[in-house]
Amino acid sequence: MVDYIVLYLAYLSKEILKAKGVEFNIPTKGINPDTGELIKDERFNYKWEGESKNLKFLIDTKGKVFLKGSLHVFWNNGKHNYNDFNLTALKQVINELRSNFGIIPEKTTIRHVEIGLNIDDLPFKTGEINKNLLFHSGKGIELNRFKDIQHSTEGDFKTIKRSNYSIKSYDKAIELGVKILSEDEMN
Repeated sequence: MVDYIVLYLAYLSKEILKAKGVEFNIPTKGINPDTGELIKDERFNYKWEGESKNLKFLIDTKGKVFLKGSLHVFWNNGKHNYNDFNLTALKQVINELRSNFGIIPEKTTIRHVEIGLNIDDLPFKTGEINKNLLFHSGKGIELNRFKDIQHSTEGDFKTIKRSNYSIKSYDKAIELGVKILSEDEMN
């Protein structure tokens, strides 16, 4: 399943997207309580930000347009990403992005793509995978240790970063605070 993406849309502009209904504002961290001024978020070099169902259109100081966010959340009207998101759903999202915003896949540069794999019906608790996930290696790749990471939600998260990709592992049910019932518990 494809989820989080960063796309570079060289052929689009703020004006084209505004004509398609995207409303832009200046990305900020908040408002200065003393002066009432907007506090620019210096972590990001974006001049303008627009949003549609959790996907962000970002325009940098040079006018370059980027799209960031979860295609899965977009498909669920900006609400969540905890159901199945298959190839048919991905095609629906691509068609919606094309028709609503003029995104042309053949002209789009993918800067980042997150591909997820949901595993269910295991004969053991999902947490056992992370307890036993220690190292990652591959042909021509040195051995690296998985790191435990802190996350904004409860759960056991592990990750390993490589030069061109990263691998992360976590229990989606714990992240969402959902109890998955076994067959015995359902009967």
